[in-house]
Amino acid sequence: MAEAGYSAGALAAKPSDGVPAPAAYKGGPLPTLPNKFGLATFNALPDKIKKRYPNYGKVARSPLIRLFCFYGVGDSAQAWAELIAGAPPWCDVGVYEFKAHGYRDDEEFDETMEERLEDVWDELLSIFKQHAAGGAIEGAPFAFYAHSAGTDLVTMLGKRLREELALEPAIVFMVDQAPPNVPFLNDFGYQLICEDPQKFFDHFNPSTNMWYDNEDESRMATFNRWKDGLRMLNEYNVRAEDAFHIFNCPIHLTIGMLGSESVKAAKEGKLSPEMMKRHEKRCAIGHREQPSFSYEEALQWRRWTTQSCEVLEVMTEHSR
Repeated sequence: MAEAGYSAGALAAKPSDGVPAPAAYKGGPLPTLPNKFGLATFNALPDKIKKRYPNYGKVARSPLIRLFCFYGVGDSAQAWAELIAGAPPWCDVGVYEFKAHGYRDDEEFDETMEERLEDVWDELLSIFKQHAAGGAIEGAPFAFYAHSAGTDLVTMLGKRLREELALEPAIVFMVDQAPPNVPFLNDFGYQLICEDPQKFFDHFNPSTNMWYDNEDESRMATFNRWKDGLRMLNEYNVRAEDAFHIFNCPIHLTIGMLGSESVKAAKEGKLSPEMMKRHEKRCAIGHREQPSFSYEEALQWRRWTTQSCEVLEVMTEHSR
């Protein structure tokens, strides 16, 4: 269903004084995304990954839009290889690799979402300037695809792009996350992730504790990505303002419905004793004593756009 959003007036980011808006794009194919260290395109994927998609280079590619993707906590660009390789010839796809993730695993983890935004901005500014006034492809369309915690980063990036370059995406795909100002942990949950992360994951997702191994640097790094990523995300959610950036483009929102169905089953007493225990432990650390954001909280994305917010309900778990 399509739902109209609304303008929040002064809350919406505005271009800085003197920043000209780009003219309408003159048309024609776009140059392929340039090689940037932080942006994983097909050419940037390891050879062992590219070999899985032998048909990619056999199709003449003529991109008419660029899609920038941002993943969630604990993910990596290589895990998105299918999306990169499966893009139609008219779309050029790049997945941003965060510090301390994937092929950047030797870098220090970002301490805050604001620090992560600075990394993205430094790495991708030259590309976005191509789309801005006076750029080589002035006015050419681009879009965002964000999953989970990536939706917070995309909203921050959208605000900065409008303020500094007067740029607006053609469309934003938000996947299975509530808006940035909706925390997912209560005080008890936040205390646990800071002071006793193993106990936290016993509540949140016990399988994460399989990565905890002080004698294995690689496994411990995976555990820490989850721990530090979730902590950083909730800290940002707590301080983020409501509708601090209103997109002037459609939002396409995908919601995984298995979480809502599980909450419903718990309320109706239809979960097995084992599943009910898991549900109660997750609720004990959750914002508003919920295991995750609610369906109604996800729908608040309607308030973050002046245009339509199309909602797609998918009977799946928290998946990209």
